[in-house]
Amino acid sequence: MVGKNIDAALKMLGMSLDDFEQGDGDKEVWPENWPAVQLFSRMSTQWRCGQNGVIGLDYNVIFSWMDIEGWGVDVKRDAFSSLQVIEKSALENINED
Repeated sequence: MVGKNIDAALKMLGMSLDDFEQGDGDKEVWPENWPAVQLFSRMSTQWRCGQNGVIGLDYNVIFSWMDIEGWGVDVKRDAFSSLQVIEKSALENINED
């Protein structure tokens, strides 16, 4: 029954399941983005929450982890900047109503 509902909803939008990539879930990550993806994955339990839901990642923990891992200043700067882009997108999806 769920499949029929999904098919009907997609049809209303002029789409079908074939429009979406399906597979093993593996995605390619460009080497320059790998530190940020790794960081986001490691920090998946470090979200700060308020009365209205998730607000963002706990940056104190992020910088501590980068220090423990021995990341240099340039890597930290680049990874953190990229992490904020990932975080913004994640927040848009998490807090979507």
